[in-house]
Amino acid sequence: MRVAKRVAVVRSSRTPPTALGVAVCEQLRAAGHHVTEVAVTAGDSVDLCESDVAILLSPEHPSLHSHHGGWREWDRWHATTVPWLTSVARAAHTRRLVLQSSALVYADSASTAVDERSPVGVTRATEPWCAAETAVNRFAASGPRSAVVLRVAPLVDDPAVTPWLAAAAARPGTCPQVRWHPMAHIAEAADAFVRAVHVSPAVYNVGCSQSGPHAIEPGRSLAGRFFALPPVGQLLPWRARVDDRLEPFCRSIRLDAQRFAGITGWAPRSVSISNRG
Repeated sequence: MRVAKRVAVVRSSRTPPTALGVAVCEQLRAAGHHVTEVAVTAGDSVDLCESDVAILLSPEHPSLHSHHGGWREWDRWHATTVPWLTSVARAAHTRRLVLQSSALVYADSASTAVDERSPVGVTRATEPWCAAETAVNRFAASGPRSAVVLRVAPLVDDPAVTPWLAAAAARPGTCPQVRWHPMAHIAEAADAFVRAVHVSPAVYNVGCSQSGPHAIEPGRSLAGRFFALPPVGQLLPWRARVDDRLEPFCRSIRLDAQRFAGITGWAPRSVSISNRG
């Protein structure tokens, strides 16, 4: 039987609670953990309530019509606020950090499955995520502390993400080859964070792979062309936040979550981990 933990679910105070954050808190409480929700602004006083575990969740995704200010705030959380929070957690004697990262950090894999040993593609768009991962891993490098990094696939039923997926799906792709893309649903991603409270410290993939011809609903309608470059670059989901050029995520990521599934028993509810089309 798993021992109940004191868990602080930490988010930015500059945006509302995300759909994933709400689901994580609900599932943690259902599992018997003592949950405290903590909204923070970098530099302010933060009380982690003597928590055993702190879960660091990304802010709400910028809207479809967000300008560069929204993207800068998104990047600042990962590149600046998360490293600062590792110092706060160390001072509060928190024993474990669980970080929400992204499966989009991986480089193009073509038809090869992407596991946690696969190379990442560090660009202007992915660098903030990589900085957050580095800070969390440093937190665990000394002392009786541990870190779990969950590289979560895009959440196809997240209200903040769905408009991006729909905008991409509404425009014909310009990439001729079939591309694999990772996807996940809020409930299964939240379940992964609950399991991360006790799992062995490491980096884990959370999600499954879909390709256009084999995608099931809602994947076919929303995410089928997610990694195909639409004619209007500004509508590309997760574009780079730079003025002079775009760094599109029009590449193939055939996500493999076997490691996390094998250790914890986690599996997507929508598609079997073993079903890769």
